[in-house]
Amino acid sequence: MQRATARLRWTCVECRWRTTRSLTTSSRLRLPSHAEQHRWQLSKDLSRFVDKVLATASVASHHINAYTGTDYTGIDALRQEILQQEQHVKNCHQTAEKAKSNHLEALAKQSAGQKEIVGLLERKASWHPSDLDRYMSLVRSEHVLDQAVQSAKEEVDLAERKLEDARSRLERLERKRYHEEQIWSDTIRRNSTWVTFGLMGVNILLLLAQITISEPYRRRKIVQEVKAALDERTVVEKQPDDVQQMAEESPSELALLSADVGAKDPSTMVDQADPHPADEVVEAAQNASAQSISSPDIPSQSISSQLASRWQDCKDTLQDSFSDRVVQMKKVEVTTAVLQGAMTGVLITGIISLIARSR
Repeated sequence: MQRATARLRWTCVECRWRTTRSLTTSSRLRLPSHAEQHRWQLSKDLSRFVDKVLATASVASHHINAYTGTDYTGIDALRQEILQQEQHVKNCHQTAEKAKSNHLEALAKQSAGQKEIVGLLERKASWHPSDLDRYMSLVRSEHVLDQAVQSAKEEVDLAERKLEDARSRLERLERKRYHEEQIWSDTIRRNSTWVTFGLMGVNILLLLAQITISEPYRRRKIVQEVKAALDERTVVEKQPDDVQQMAEESPSELALLSADVGAKDPSTMVDQADPHPADEVVEAAQNASAQSISSPDIPSQSISSQLASRWQDCKDTLQDSFSDRVVQMKKVEVTTAVLQGAMTGVLITGIISLIARSR
């Protein structure tokens, strides 16, 4: 019996431990920290890099805005000040309304006391001792009521002056904000205009560089490639014609030459060869070296000819730009060229005006 009870207790403990372990595992799988541990290291590094880049870009944009005069921080602070001033105007208005209500109450008390005094004086012949006491208390309180009315009136005047000052300051702040926003928007438009002019100038410079540098080189390369292809084609077409012409002109010579070559012995051909070929090779090498030494101006002539050809190409390109040659162009190309010329003139005029203004 005791063994069965102990075994049952152990089974219950084991079941409880397994349940707790499963719950702990399932809750751990659902936790954000567990998912964070399974992220790749590259993803973490990329997230940190992106955060750093965004922070650097924010600081850089702030410095650029401060340098170009397009920083909106001052205008935002001015707007916050306007909101605070509006709340101050509301508080001043409430204070003025309260002072006016106090002044009206003081006037009502004073008028009620004066009416009661007038009523007591009208029936002065039939006064009782209580009426006399009442009259004396009203006479004594009349001075207090006058002071209360005066003080309430002063409070009303002070509250109205504060309200007027707050409203005038609010109007000044709103006008200042409007003026600053106008200046900010004008600065934005001016900077965007100069950036547009700069981009157009860069585009024009790239176009001029392409016309003056890239286009002649490309044209020269195309001409050389076409010329080489034509020369190769001419050589290939000429070789069969030469062979056929030689065969037609001297068939008897070719037959005799082949018969002589077949009749001769290889040993005889070796004996009839030049007995001193090495001396002739040495002499030819010496003549070639002497000729190369005696003519050192060949590289300079090639460099000068290259410079002359480049100068001639540039000159031809410039003359062709102002020649009477008929060119077919699309309407959009003509419009683009005219607009680019106009923008170039505007850019040059703006630069000259800026230089003159700075001086």
